[in-house]
Amino acid sequence: MAQCPKCQRTTTVWNRDVLSGVCWRCRNQAPAVRLGLGSLFAIFVVFQFAIWNSSTRVPHATATQVGNLRDQVTSLEHRIKKLQSSVDKLLES
Repeated sequence: MAQCPKCQRTTTVWNRDVLSGVCWRCRNQAPAVRLGLGSLFAIFVVFQFAIWNSSTRVPHATATQVGNLRDQVTSLEHRIKKLQSSVDKLLES
């Protein structure tokens, strides 16, 4: 037999709460936590703001990165063409 950590009553393992270890009497005395409409609305607003904020940032960062990559590819294409022409000149001579 074990004792309840809150009221010190002797209780069986089966009559205790799994997480807190208190007996069923002490567990039933504790008020249940309930979310009201205001709390639920506040949570909804926070999630909507987070979704909106993340969706507005991603395309701008992606568009900038795509533009930078295009510029790099274009400069590499020019360098390859120059190298190809210099190799062709060396082979001709």
